[in-house]
Amino acid sequence: GKTLPVGSIVRTGDNGVVQVSATLFYRVADPDAYALQLEHLDAALERIVPAAVGETLAQRDLDAILVARPEMVAADQQMAARREALRGDLARAVQRHLDALAAAHAGLGIEVTRVDMQASFPASAIDAFNAVLSSMQNAERDIAQARTIAEKTRQGAPQNADRIVQDAQANAA
Repeated sequence: GKTLPVGSIVRTGDNGVVQVSATLFYRVADPDAYALQLEHLDAALERIVPAAVGETLAQRDLDAILVARPEMVAADQQMAARREALRGDLARAVQRHLDALAAAHAGLGIEVTRVDMQASFPASAIDAFNAVLSSMQNAERDIAQARTIAEKTRQGAPQNADRIVQDAQANAA
């Protein structure tokens, strides 16, 4: 396998960002083409794999890419299937690029067997993500407090209305 840093940040389909590294596993399918292109193999893969990663991640939202989320542990089987589907789609995207080179008579002589990918939040985005998460939690807390106050007010309203009527009747008498 060949580990390739894909780039600092890749955009997802829902405009999220992730930091990605990928490991490409391949086999030599055409020894002649491989021998001819061996000198250019690394440079070509350093262009092909990031392009394929960008295409593949642009079709998915952040949750589909960062599948190992603690709150989704119950869906572990589903997460494994999503991870496998992502790897398969990524391998097919890389292979499409390799096939395009071969069709242009510049084939590298390799065939993709597997692509492993690791995605994480970029360090610069973690603080922003945490700030958004904290704001959402604060907003939920404030909404819960407002609902509690509203319910107490609603429950106390009939008593206040009765008291006002009684005071008015007493004053009228």
